[in-house]
Amino acid sequence: MNLHLLNKKLNSLRVLLLIPPRKRSSVFLRTQYYPPIGLAYLAAYARQQAKQDNHSLDFKIVDSLAEKIEFKDLPGIITSYQPDVIGINFYTENRFEALKTAEIIKKSNRDILIVGGGPHATLATDDTLRNFGAFDLLVRGEGELKFYNILKACLGYGTISTVGGVSYRDADKLIHNPDLPHIKDLDSIPYPAHDLLKMDRYFGSLDWTETTEKMAMLVTSRGCPYKCNFCSSAKVWGNRYRMRTPENIIGEIKQIKNLYQISAIIFFDDTLTINKKRTLTLCEEITKNQLDIRWLTHSRVDAMNEEMMVKMKEAGCVGIMFGVESGSQRIIDEVIKKKITVAQAKEASHLSKKLNMTNNFSYIISHPQETEEDVEKTMDMVKLHLQDNQTTVLNIMRLYPGTYLEDYAVNQKLVPADFSWSKNINYDSGIVSKTLKGNVPFFRDKLSWDYIYAVNSRYLRMVKYPIWRHAWDAFRNIRSARDFLELLKIGIIQLKTYLNPG
Repeated sequence: MNLHLLNKKLNSLRVLLLIPPRKRSSVFLRTQYYPPIGLAYLAAYARQQAKQDNHSLDFKIVDSLAEKIEFKDLPGIITSYQPDVIGINFYTENRFEALKTAEIIKKSNRDILIVGGGPHATLATDDTLRNFGAFDLLVRGEGELKFYNILKACLGYGTISTVGGVSYRDADKLIHNPDLPHIKDLDSIPYPAHDLLKMDRYFGSLDWTETTEKMAMLVTSRGCPYKCNFCSSAKVWGNRYRMRTPENIIGEIKQIKNLYQISAIIFFDDTLTINKKRTLTLCEEITKNQLDIRWLTHSRVDAMNEEMMVKMKEAGCVGIMFGVESGSQRIIDEVIKKKITVAQAKEASHLSKKLNMTNNFSYIISHPQETEEDVEKTMDMVKLHLQDNQTTVLNIMRLYPGTYLEDYAVNQKLVPADFSWSKNINYDSGIVSKTLKGNVPFFRDKLSWDYIYAVNSRYLRMVKYPIWRHAWDAFRNIRSARDFLELLKIGIIQLKTYLNPG
């Protein structure tokens, strides 16, 4: 760990919070930009606490994606701002970009304290510390209080060994300080520091069309009481469902509308509608205050009914994203353990059609132990949703750290014996894994790749997705003869599907 800064005990700190640049640009990744409110929350909380504690902190947020910043631009940013501490937020998808960013920073100024945070730092802590040496500290899970305590240690108030929820190297040892309780009262956290973001850079589509509009993100709750096998959200945010009050949420909506003329909002909760009473009150308050916003959110098919969907639509909701994951009740019950039913998914679909809402139903293929018969039941559900004038997503299962699926893949030897999240492994999904949505391996158990690709091709034809216009993007990612042959095989499967759709 870099103890230099911690030993200096500065009177003030300059803190840079950073979203790493992207190594390559894929058409699948550049459809829209969302504000990095996680970093904005860190800055807002630290500024609030520093004011109370009479500490001097200066913050700057750099979102490399929205601001079109490349790796070559980073040294200039470091020289210009002269930060003492840099916090880098990253996911599994962009972990290698985060490492490259940290290495560039260390070469620019080795005395800067580099702190990593986000889902990947939380869920693959040991792997990251052992292999990503440019990071001095990692923050695990909910970051506001932990990051502020790190800054206080830099100012001479406490030592890093007493900061809960952080991990670091001490010689050859990995040190994991005991965690801190999650923040119970979410209303006590100030609104994100939108003033540090270039809010005019964030745009997107709420209705799954080509339209774009100025957009903001709100998180109204934290924690997930469910334990789906492929998801690690509860390990990051805890199993206890914690909620902001409707009054607090309305205040933030009014603020961002007045300051930034936002017309579209994504409520980025894992499940907004777990608490029915709060959801209905929130919708009533949005309507009563005439906020005139369009918004979408995530829900579950077992946490939705007609009363709630009507109220949501009246309040400006233009889309609800339902994660169903499989059309096979066997897979839902025995593998995913999602505690919903296919019948509930059908009911939500029919209700959406009845209320003239275009909602989105998401599915995954290539679950553990999944058979072709299970997959065909999923495809039947896709057909049902399309007949109800709904939209659908069909993803190939991806492997993430901290999940039951990761343990299963390791135990069943479905990943290489030397598997590490810090190695750029040539996964058996080849060019597809390198082209789609970041560097995360696909998971494959019983199904063959030919069948998986054929099903995906059938799906793309069903939803009339123009996959051919993305061919050049895939070709640009070819790095070997194997990549070329893999892409050729996929192209042949696509062609066969279009010529023989049955």
